[in-house]
Amino acid sequence: AQAYLIDCIIQVFPDEYHIETLSILLAVCPKLRDKVNIRTILQSLMDRLATYYAEEELLDGELDTNEVKKSVFNDSFPMFEHCVQNVYNARGPKLTSKEVIRLQTALLKFSLKCYPGNMEQVNRCLGTCITFIRQAAQVGALANQTTLPEEDGAFELDEASVVELEKMLSIPLDSLALKVLQLDHYSDLLRFLPWENRRDVSMTMLGAIDSSGDTPNTVKELEELFSIISPVIKDPEEDEEDDGMRDSQEEINLVSKLVHLLHHHDLNVTHEMLVVARNHLSESGENRESHLLVPVVFASLGLVNLIQTKKGEGQKEEITEPKEEETPATEGESTTEDAPKHKKATSTPLGCRKVFVFIQTTITMLAKSNAELAVKLFLHAALASDALLDPSSDDKEDFTQITHELLVQAFFLHEEEINEPKSQRRCVVNMVAALLACKSLTNQDYESLVTKSAQYAAKLLKKEDQCEMVTMCSHLFYPIHKGENGYSNPQRTLECLQRSLKLADASTVASPGSVYLFVDLLEHYVYFFEHNNPVITEAYVTGLIALIKEHLESYKATGSAASVAVANADAQFQQLLNDIKRKQTDSKLADRFKLIQM
Repeated sequence: AQAYLIDCIIQVFPDEYHIETLSILLAVCPKLRDKVNIRTILQSLMDRLATYYAEEELLDGELDTNEVKKSVFNDSFPMFEHCVQNVYNARGPKLTSKEVIRLQTALLKFSLKCYPGNMEQVNRCLGTCITFIRQAAQVGALANQTTLPEEDGAFELDEASVVELEKMLSIPLDSLALKVLQLDHYSDLLRFLPWENRRDVSMTMLGAIDSSGDTPNTVKELEELFSIISPVIKDPEEDEEDDGMRDSQEEINLVSKLVHLLHHHDLNVTHEMLVVARNHLSESGENRESHLLVPVVFASLGLVNLIQTKKGEGQKEEITEPKEEETPATEGESTTEDAPKHKKATSTPLGCRKVFVFIQTTITMLAKSNAELAVKLFLHAALASDALLDPSSDDKEDFTQITHELLVQAFFLHEEEINEPKSQRRCVVNMVAALLACKSLTNQDYESLVTKSAQYAAKLLKKEDQCEMVTMCSHLFYPIHKGENGYSNPQRTLECLQRSLKLADASTVASPGSVYLFVDLLEHYVYFFEHNNPVITEAYVTGLIALIKEHLESYKATGSAASVAVANADAQFQQLLNDIKRKQTDSKLADRFKLIQM
């Protein structure tokens, strides 16, 4: 009956009445019987007043000339907060943790709607919630004659309280996003949640950060953020349960977006943030480490581009002396013994080499869980370093050395860790592509690397793969785009093609469908012949055409022509012959191609 009467008063009487009698009505609430749900009464009243405050004019159409609305508006939250406190005091042990959380959730919603951005009110709601949760836990411990753990979160809330607390912690994220890091009690409340519920709150936070585009302003804020979202990054602790239903891909996507949002006007701070991100993400376990460290690598490459842009604009980013609590743990160079040296170098601008050392260390950490991906990242980083080379710059030799070091790391990792045949083939393809794109290597370094690539290609398991990869490596010894001053070894190109011919012959003997290898080789011979490779003469092209015709006629005679692979090879061969005929009539190429006999 009491609940019904109070609800009638709230719903029937106009807003002006509630404004005048708010203190009287709130004073009655703590005196209601224990079975009356105070939360629904207060929430209904808060919702009505919040709607009223949101209007620009009073309901009777008159402007708020006497600032009546403003006066009541300023006093409403303290009045509701005092009412809730009196309810706690009146009901004492009879009030469960679930009801405590629900009351503070209603008060929190009212504050966020009517007083957006008032961090003090939000913090008071969270702090009061912690205080009464502890009290409720102490009452329960006394009733059960047990000892309450001193550490927050060491005791478990009931399932209903956990659900309500998760809702409460998720509410401010949409409007505050990263500002929750400024709240004193937010992290403390999170400790009361089980691992899985903390993960859900962390996902909500990451989604809010992604939507708002906010980013931590300091290294300390980033540390706090990673401590909150640790359930998304790490596997459950030994004493925590995991329902096994986590969406790993969504988690990876949100964390990756967070890494790419890290930015600061001081590039040294940006670098420190990436170091902190790597330190936390490297603890994610082998299953996710190979995914979560990748955005750190690409964000670092983006930082290198920013450094070069600043340098090009003639601006220098000076390293500010870091506070002791914000000094990150970097790779082997940043030890305690080196700290004095770091302080002395406060005026040194952040250099690209330091970032590339960080990238190299990060990829090496990633290689433990995914060696093939690490090889690709080393090659990508090498290309990024090569692209930064400015012939007119004084640090030309520096970038050349960095590029070579990264390529050597990729080759070493391939040789030591890549054992699966398909992975080896993919790595060789990526190596060839990277070497063809590099422009900064010296001829000596380039020759040693391309020779290694050819050796890797020749050691592949299947002869078909050997043939295709050795053929691909032939382009490394006669790179057309390198120019007159670039590396060129036409004889080694011919040796690669000749070796590929032997491999194609061995493969075709075992399987007639491998005749396509000869056709592919003919395309490469024609390519080098067209680009004036001095050792690739018309005799090689003519001889290979005759060899392919002989094989195809032999297969037709034995009935192997019905094979789809043989038919496709024949069609490709005819198209290639037509292309050669077209070039024989081309005014620019006719003198050279008319020597080929078909």
